[in-house]
Amino acid sequence: MNERDSHHNSDLDYLTRLKALSWLSPAELALLVSSLALANFKRTAVILREAALASGAHILLTGIARVTCINAHGERVTVALLAPGLIPEFGDPISGG
Repeated sequence: MNERDSHHNSDLDYLTRLKALSWLSPAELALLVSSLALANFKRTAVILREAALASGAHILLTGIARVTCINAHGERVTVALLAPGLIPEFGDPISGG
């Protein structure tokens, strides 16, 4: 088994454990895995910026993601922690979207 097949099987294993995707058939999960664009991030790296959220679906396979924003004093503050699973779309608080 080559490295790509190994990653494919590992990613499929992660996705089968996500309750948010439990409604997908094994064939649909395999199709999803084959279309994933994988990326690894360091602990303090920015994963997504606002514009990227509208560009497609995002799934956190392992780890925890911290959702942050800049407060009125210009400081970055944590507003939520996300466990593995689908990353929700966050609306624009100004437009209510």
